Amino acid sequence: PDPQMVMRLRELTRRGAHVIVVVPCQPMEGLIGFFTDYRPAVRDAVKKFYQMGHPAVGLMTHDPLHLEHQRAYLGYLDAHRELDLPIHPRGIVQETQYEASGQTPDVKNISAWICTFIGAVSIVAAECKRTGLSVPDDVSILSLDDPGDAPMAALGKRLTVLRPDSAANAARIHECLSNWREDRMGTLTPLPAVWIDRETIAPPNQRSSFEP
Repeated sequence: PDPQMVMRLRELTRRGAHVIVVVPCQPMEGLIGFFTDYRPAVRDAVKKFYQMGHPAVGLMTHDPLHLEHQRAYLGYLDAHRELDLPIHPRGIVQETQYEASGQTPDVKNISAWICTFIGAVSIVAAECKRTGLSVPDDVSILSLDDPGDAPMAALGKRLTVLRPDSAANAARIHECLSNWREDRMGTLTPLPAVWIDRETIAPPNQRSSFEP
C-alpha cells in the first residue's frame, strides 16, 4: 500500500475496524498482514526441476521490494545451497517496475524458468520462439502469477503455476477475523502456496543446442 492508503487504514483501526492487509512490504502498526510465502514452494520447485534432469534452473523476478518476490528469491537460493549446486551465471534475471534490466533470459543453457510475474512468462516465451525452442519440450516455465485455466497468449498453453492456496488462506483469514487478537497486530503471517500442474512443465528434451 502507498503511504496515503496506510494512513487511511490506520485511521480505520483507530475507529475500531479490524483490518487485514495482503502482501504489505513490511509489518504495519495496528494492522495484520498476510502474504503468500513462496520460499518453501520455490525451493521445492527448483529441486523438482533438477530431479527431472534440467541442467540449470533460472529465476526471473520483478520488484525487489515486493515481499513475495523476496521470498521466491530466497527459496531459489535455498534449493541451490541444499543441493550444493552452483547458480548459472545467467540464472537470475532482475526486472523492476522502474527500469528494465536489459538482460535476456538464456533459454539455451537454462531449460527451466521460474517467473515471479506474468510479463516474465512472455519474455521467456518470446526468447524461446526467437531461438527455435518450444515450451515445454525444450524449456519449462513455472509462474507465480496465475492467469487461470485459459491458455497464456504468448504460449498457447495453460500455465503451470505456484499460487496462493485459496482454501487455506480463506480459512486462516476467517479464523483471524473470528478470533481477533491484539498480539497479531503489526505482524506478518505467511500463507501457503500450491502447485497447479497445467501444460508448461516437462522433462528436458536432450537437444544438442544446449551449450556447456
